[in-house]
Amino acid sequence: MRFVFYVQSRFWRGRYFSGGFLYNPETKAVLLHLRDTKTPINPNKWAFFGGMNESEDRGDPKTTWIREMKEELGIELEADRVRKLF
Repeated sequence: MRFVFYVQSRFWRGRYFSGGFLYNPETKAVLLHLRDTKTPINPNKWAFFGGMNESEDRGDPKTTWIREMKEELGIELEADRVRKLF
């Protein structure tokens, strides 16, 4: 994928969720994931990759999302290729 995007959702009890998707502008392909049918939140729905911040992220949503992508997909993203949507 050529570009990656992330969004930051709302804060909750001093923490935040950072999530996003991969996008290839040449093919206009978007990579999301289909949530498991057994998950308690939004089962069997398409969703962003992401998760809650951890202390190692130092309060930076972009760092949170890059870490989550490594954990969930096993890929390492370059920070300068990550774009904040809003």
